[in-house]
Amino acid sequence: MKKIYLSLSLITILGFASCNFKERSDDNQLQPLPKELQSATQNAMEVIDSDPELSTFASAIRKAKLEGEYSRFPAKFTIFAPTNAAFTAANINVGALPEDVVRNVIRYHVLATENFRFARQITSGVNETGAQLPNNQIWINVPRLGEIFVNGFKVTTPDVPAKNAVIHKIEGVLVPPTQTMYQVIASDPNLSLFRMMANTRPDLTAPNQTFIPGAATLRQTLKSTRFVGMLPATGASTVFAGQNLTIFVPTNAALNAVGIIDSLSAAAFINSVAGQRIINHHMHNASGRIFTGGLLSGPFLSFVGGRPINVEVGTSGVTLNRQTYIGTTIKPGDPVGLTAGYNNANVTQANRNATNGVIHVINRVLQPEP
Repeated sequence: MKKIYLSLSLITILGFASCNFKERSDDNQLQPLPKELQSATQNAMEVIDSDPELSTFASAIRKAKLEGEYSRFPAKFTIFAPTNAAFTAANINVGALPEDVVRNVIRYHVLATENFRFARQITSGVNETGAQLPNNQIWINVPRLGEIFVNGFKVTTPDVPAKNAVIHKIEGVLVPPTQTMYQVIASDPNLSLFRMMANTRPDLTAPNQTFIPGAATLRQTLKSTRFVGMLPATGASTVFAGQNLTIFVPTNAALNAVGIIDSLSAAAFINSVAGQRIINHHMHNASGRIFTGGLLSGPFLSFVGGRPINVEVGTSGVTLNRQTYIGTTIKPGDPVGLTAGYNNANVTQANRNATNGVIHVINRVLQPEP
């Protein structure tokens, strides 16, 4: 299924390829190289060409006619280079894609600001790339020292030196998102009940980032990339950029288990105070867009104040609300609602990246404690 989503995104990118955007500056000055690069004898293109694990990436660069760009010296590129295995896993056939699409995919792997970014300098957050697209940002998570994830994909070999670049080999191909969270959910038949809940209330003219009565509707939260709203508590104007949302979306089967089986029950649920509180417990935007690689075991803030989502990261994946915390201490015994099936939810499909957030599909509905 993931391969299909990637292909659809690549096709959509073609529609933006002819847009006019500011090109990267060539105003680099010839300065002494950082000590990490002083042993380098090849430019970025030569390093990529010489690495058998990056042969597909090298072919893609040539198809995009960017080999001259990444041979340029002086320059200060930071490049995230997907391996051959990454292209195979994504089922991306570079030869079958239009040149303009390949060019933007390649540039989406290169930071827009010409500055060497070594692994020790990379921190969690959003970074602009050189892709000539409206949604040209990548999201980096650094959960632990020495671990870097870009749009959910792990950097496997950091700090490969070149005369004009630092190259980080990565386990996945980065594809710019082309759909909002609402569009991603609407395109998945296994999430149709969640879409029905979103469609039960019309968009409001003065939304707020948190889905609550009198503020943004659920649909508006999932659709918006930027809007101006009013904080209900203070009446003060606020701007919600709408690109930091992390949301855990229950499948139809998960919603069936709590009595949501059709559009009528979906509407009744989302229009109730209890239902709205439960849906808010599935959302987070306090620390940016968090892919599963960036999650750590412990409390993870939700839109329900004082009731975090409790995350457990294990070798078999990510489990939510398996344990209940009182402050930083695990509450002994069976957490509230666990035996009823509300908690102990597993992330079954991770890192569905969208233009305004990231979606993780889960197999149970999360129930906040009273």
